[in-house]
Amino acid sequence: GIEEIARAIYFSHEELDFDRIRDYALRMGNLTIMKRLGYILERTGLLERYGRIFEGLRLPSGYTALDTLSPRKGRYDSRWMLLVNREIDPEGWSY
Repeated sequence: GIEEIARAIYFSHEELDFDRIRDYALRMGNLTIMKRLGYILERTGLLERYGRIFEGLRLPSGYTALDTLSPRKGRYDSRWMLLVNREIDPEGWSY
């Protein structure tokens, strides 16, 4: 699920090429990926470091579920236009 993805990003962010991820999302025409990535980076405290990948992007309007495998219930995040239907809590993670 989305928490496992967030955990993988958090623990291996220095090895990831976020510019390449952005390019893939643009080529696939799926900027919803970027909504979810932005939210994950914000929740894990990495947005300041990698936020440049969102420059010039126009994220799709309309709310998208953060986790496609969880029920569509939760709170709405207006910054990332996401229905947060699964909480991401990096404080509980250990390596």
